Amino acid sequence: MGDWEHRAPRGARVTGSIPHLAFDSAALPEDRQFAAWAGAVAAYAIEQIEPGAFPVRAESWQIDCILLTRSTVPPVRMRRDAALIRQEGSDLYAVQLMLDGRWTGLLGTIPVSVEPGDAILIDRLARWRAKAKRRVPSSS
Repeated sequence: MGDWEHRAPRGARVTGSIPHLAFDSAALPEDRQFAAWAGAVAAYAIEQIEPGAFPVRAESWQIDCILLTRSTVPPVRMRRDAALIRQEGSDLYAVQLMLDGRWTGLLGTIPVSVEPGDAILIDRLARWRAKAKRRVPSSS
């Protein structure tokens, strides 16, 4: 079992010869949905924008050193600062293809706006912050 499986939200399923994890927050009470998802992405400081239910659906596949994820997430604020980078310690890149929704933010000091059809490369050793404007399905 890889490290990413140990951080899976409660209720996630791991299956298949290619390690596969699926999570749907609808299986949890509304008051636990955000915390379950946010705990699985501890490399970021995350803030729920809209109170109430937090409907997240996510699937991940581990292929050698590549983690492929497709997720649908309600509007959130996310940041990754120097303290989180030191604490989490991973040296990797995230490639995000925006299928729907949009987010704006800063990658380091560079303003960024990501819309459907955009692909973006994020250095996880760099500080950044973003705000999703509406539900954000993405692959990374």
